[in-house]
Order: sequence, then structure tokens, then C-alpha cells
Amino acid sequence: MIDEEKLADVENTLPSGAHSIKGSSGDHENGFTHETSEENSSLIVNGHSLVPKPKIFPARDQELLRIIGQFLNDAGLSETASCLTRESQCSLEHPAAAKLRQHVLLGNWKAAEGCLEELRKVVSNSSHVQKMRYLLFEQKYLELLDEDRVLEAIKCLRRDIASVAERQSCCHYLASLAMYPSAEQVRKTTTWPGKGKQSRLQLMDKFCEYLPPSVLLPRNRLKKLMEQSLQHQISNCTYHVVTPAHSHANSSHEHINSCSSSECNDLDLDLLSAASKTQNSSSLSLLTDHRCSKSEFPCRMKQTIMDLEEYLYCKFNHKGNTLAAAGKSAHIQLYTVTVHHRLKPFERKLDNETPVAFFAWSPDDRYLLSCGLRSQSKAIVWNMATLDRLVRVSNTPEDCLSTACWLPNSTQFAVAGIQGHFYLCDLTGNIERSWEGIRVIDLAALHRENTVLAADNHNRVRSYTADMDSTVVQTDKEIISIEVSKCDQFLLCTMKKGGGLQFFHLESGTLLMRLAGLKQEKDFIYSSFGGSPDESYVASGSEDKCVYIWHRSKQLPIAVLSGHTKQVNCVDWNPVIHSMLVSVSDDCTIKVWGPAPPLDSEGANAEASLHNDSLLGGGSSGNPRGFESNEDDDDEDDGMDAEDLRVTRNGGSVVSQGIPGSSQLSEGHSSRGRRYPVFLERQRTVTDVHSQSESSLGSTQDAASSLEQSSYSFGWL
Repeated sequence: MIDEEKLADVENTLPSGAHSIKGSSGDHENGFTHETSEENSSLIVNGHSLVPKPKIFPARDQELLRIIGQFLNDAGLSETASCLTRESQCSLEHPAAAKLRQHVLLGNWKAAEGCLEELRKVVSNSSHVQKMRYLLFEQKYLELLDEDRVLEAIKCLRRDIASVAERQSCCHYLASLAMYPSAEQVRKTTTWPGKGKQSRLQLMDKFCEYLPPSVLLPRNRLKKLMEQSLQHQISNCTYHVVTPAHSHANSSHEHINSCSSSECNDLDLDLLSAASKTQNSSSLSLLTDHRCSKSEFPCRMKQTIMDLEEYLYCKFNHKGNTLAAAGKSAHIQLYTVTVHHRLKPFERKLDNETPVAFFAWSPDDRYLLSCGLRSQSKAIVWNMATLDRLVRVSNTPEDCLSTACWLPNSTQFAVAGIQGHFYLCDLTGNIERSWEGIRVIDLAALHRENTVLAADNHNRVRSYTADMDSTVVQTDKEIISIEVSKCDQFLLCTMKKGGGLQFFHLESGTLLMRLAGLKQEKDFIYSSFGGSPDESYVASGSEDKCVYIWHRSKQLPIAVLSGHTKQVNCVDWNPVIHSMLVSVSDDCTIKVWGPAPPLDSEGANAEASLHNDSLLGGGSSGNPRGFESNEDDDDEDDGMDAEDLRVTRNGGSVVSQGIPGSSQLSEGHSSRGRRYPVFLERQRTVTDVHSQSESSLGSTQDAASSLEQSSYSFGWL
């Protein structure tokens, strides 16, 4: 029967004078002929159909409709998908391809072979059908072996596979699988998942490589497109840093006093559990474009640790739970990273024989390899489980070993120096290989190959393996440090005399970009990849007292962090907590950088409470200052109260301990309007652990006073 609503709609489109078209076919009213057909419910006026013709969609819209239909089918909405196909008249895939999928999933190999012959006319290259037949017979053969039907599998191999195999070696390999005593060993050897839906879907994915997408649509196409779109938005997001979820662990378990036991190997448990809850593409919304604000980027100074010696180098271990820092003093200070992304010093240090200019963590974090200044000749391997010296490396008294790197196996390392000494050693200190006459400035190693990269005094970077060596990069200025990305695709070279940072593609040696902005003339400056799982950011120190951060796709820095009062020698990203950045400087400080705290009501109330306490006279008089400053206005993150702090010097480094006392805010702080950083002024009690004499105490306080400004300088760009 004719749809009454459709007839009513058509009546409204008739010209004036044309009245009701309801009635029998062939009615004549006002000179218009109205015809209806119950077979297709079409309406004709004066020989012209009033029912619109099916819409013809552009090619791109047809592809989109097919992709949506596939998604609906995969989601179990088959009736909706059928309605979409019927109304749009866009079939999801070729009928023969649809039958092929059905027969493969059911294991009807003979019928599936017939479908492949039907598809021969839509495949441009006839050899592709032959390859698909081989894949089909291979699946059949493996399933027969999986069911322990060896004789039938051998027949399939002789009759079917041998007739379509391109190489005889393929048949020999498949025949060897029949000799395995169990199907489990076959699956283990071939990494084949076994008989079932998973392996058959993988077979259909292989067919997609030989069939055009107009014939067979690749699986999960809509999801892949959405994932690519989100990844593109993330890669183009200037300030996208994966931030671990905040952990509310008890602060009493944060501070590890010593690394002399097996506890040092378990420091990462809480840290990794917090960092595992990271933001990835699956957590982003499809409803809006992704864009991070600058407040989520590590541009905020979170903590300052002051020492009495200049820091030259710092480096996180690969687990991201320990930071090592060293400088002109003859020791390496270790810090544990708390779940609140603060640094807590270990009581025990690595007492080196000479000032430390460089060190490297082994890939398994079990060892630390330290080197002295250029005038020193020693390299020392430390056992990080016991903090004891494992071996001292030196071939001759004239050796000058100032840089080092580990090979991926954690049992071999390379050490070198500017005076032409270059060795490959093992954990016993035995020199396995040496290269003479190469004046090495800095070393780095690939993460997946036993290849050492060495920057030498000829303005180049060369790769060294057990068999050969070759030039990878040639530059126009002197190189002072190099860094390799975790994917082994990119090389970062810090140049001397205004050369800035040069960003190379490692395999081709192509210069991708010159990162501009930093000041570098003569001293050693160390840079670092990081900031995200794919290391999308580069951070570097500078001689102008600032920390520079670039996105790998941008030549100019996206952030310049001020806070140090002298040259910044080294910057390092935490490899696990991507929003944590650490810098060390000649001003004898270590600074921790992180994102700004969220503006919530709880934080605002805490800030107002601290401000009111200072106005009411809380805290000690005289506005005294302390060595360590947490520039974040949320001291609960440090696991201690703001009014329960004092500073104690322990062998030159500063640690926080509790004392009932005071807390004050620096002058000019306002709790109204815009939220400003809160700088806590703490009561200072400095104690020399080596001497309790009054004279020693006074000298330490004088040294602290001369450096106190660097604890409170802060910049936000």
C-alpha cells in the first residue's frame, strides 16, 4: 500500500490547482495526471516521478559510509549497518570478498579457494591471487598440525602448498614443522596463535595487502583513523607532557635514608605505580581538538637544593627513581625521587677520588660509571646495590678518561678522553678493545645495538663496532656533547662558539634542524631528550643562566626557565615522570621543575591559611632564610608541614628535618586576585656533622648567606 505520509508530503510539492492525488491510478484533475504504483510506491505527475531519486554520494562520502558501516557491524549493530547500506546503496565490500571472509572464519577452505578465483578479475596483479592461495593453504596446514592430523597436513603440503609456493625453502620449512612432537611447540616456534578466530582474522589482514580497499576494507579502519588523528594532535600539541596521576601515598615512606641495602632496588615501586596512570590517546576526547595549556608544562620551579660546590652534571637512572649529581667536589650525591616528584638525598654518598665531571648509568641501573675532569685519569665503576667501588679502570698512568657510555648488555662499557685514550672494557676492568690516537670529547651508545658513538676533535661523530668504524655526522663547529634518542633515530649535538644545538637524523646523517636560543661559547653544556614517551622535547642549559626547552618540530624554544644565578651546566628529563625536569648550575643549586599545581578550592584555602598565619605573627622573627626552598605553595607534597622544617648540612648537601618552628611568606605575597608563588621563609639551624665547634658553625652560616639569593629567584615565561 501507499504510505499516507509520503503522499501528503508529495501533495505539498504539487503546483497550484493540483488537488488530492489519493485515489486510483490514472486520475485526471485540473489537467494533471497522477499515477501510483503499489509495487514501488512511486508517484508520477504528467509523466514525471515526484519521488526523489537515490542520492549519489561523492567518492569520499562513499568511503566514509563504508567505514561507518564496518564500525556498526563490529559493534554488533548489524541491522543498523544493513539499513545504512540499503538507504545509501553503498556496499561495504565486494560480494566475493564478503563470502571469502565468511568462509575463512568458518574454516571452509575449499569454498574460500573458490572465492579467491572469483576475485581474480578485480585484482590488477594476477600473482597476488597466487600469494593469497599460498597463505590460505598455509593456514589450513597449520590448523591440521594443531589438531594433530599430521597425515592430512602432509597431503595438503604436497598437493596444495607445493603448487603455489614461490620458493622451495618455504615447503622445506613447513615440512620441518610436522616433525615437532606437539602442537604447542609448533605454535611456540612459529609465534602462530593456533586454530581459531584470532589466526583467521590475521589471515584476512594479510589478504588486505593484496586486495584493493574498494574490494576488502581493512579491519577496524575507523578506530585506526581516529587513533591517527589523536596522535597527530598530540604531536602538534606544543605543551603536551604525559603527567602521572597524583598519588596520595603516606609521606612517611617517601624518604629513603640509605641506599646501602636492597631497598635501593625497590624505590621505584610506588613511583612506577603512580607514573603508569599516564595520559595517552585513549584518554582524549574525540568531541574536541586536543590542546594542552602551558600550566601543564614543567615551567614551574618546584624545589631548590643548595650545596657548597658547583654542579657540573646530573642524570636520572633509567627507572626514574634516583638522580645522581656531581661537580667539583670529589663525591657523587644521590637523591631518591618521591611519589610527589621531589628529591630526597641519601645519607651516604659515592666518595670519588677526584672531582667528577661525568658519569653514566648502566641500562639495568645496577652500576654507575664515573669519570674525572680532563686533568684526571680515573674511571670508576660503582655497584649501586652496595654503593661500593666495583673496579677502577686505567690502562696507563697517562690515561685521561673524561667521558663514558654503556653498551645495552650492561656488561661492557666504553671510556675515552681528549688525550687520545679510547677503550672498550668489561665489568672486571679488562680492556677488550682499544682505539689509539682518537681524541674523544663525548661518548654515547645506541640502545639496541652494540655501537658506540664518539664525538672527536675533528668536528664529527663516528660510530664504532667490533668490526668497523665510520663517520655518522660531520659538523661545521666543534662538538662539546652528544645525546642519542631512545629510538636510536636522532642525534643531538651541542656545539661550541655559538653553534647552538644541532638536531640530526642518525641513520642518514642529515641535519634536521638548528635549535636556536641558548648561549654557548666555551664551557661544557649537556642537553637531554624527554618530556614524553616518544621524547618530543629537548632541554638544555645555557651560559645565560637559563634553561631552554624546544619541541622537536620547532626551531625556537617554547619555554625559557629563569631561576639560576649562574651558568646552567646540565639539564635532564625524568624518563618515567615526563613532567619532571632537573637542572644543575655553577650557582651550587639543583632545581626541580614541574607543572603548576591545579587551582582548586583546597589549595586556595591552604594558601590563605598560610598567609593569615604570617600576618598573625606565626613563625620566627627576623625573616630568616633556609638553604632548601620548595617553590610550590603546597608543602604537603613534601610529606612535611610548612611549620615543621629546618635545614641541616650533611657533608655539603642540604636535607630537610623536622623542628617545631616557623613559616613565613616572602614580602609582597598576595593571596587575593592572581595566584602567585609562595616562598616559605624557614628558620635556619646549620650544623656541621664533622665539627660542632662554634667557629665551624659560623663559617657554614657565612657560606650559606653568600648563596641564599639563588634559593628564591624564580622565573615564569
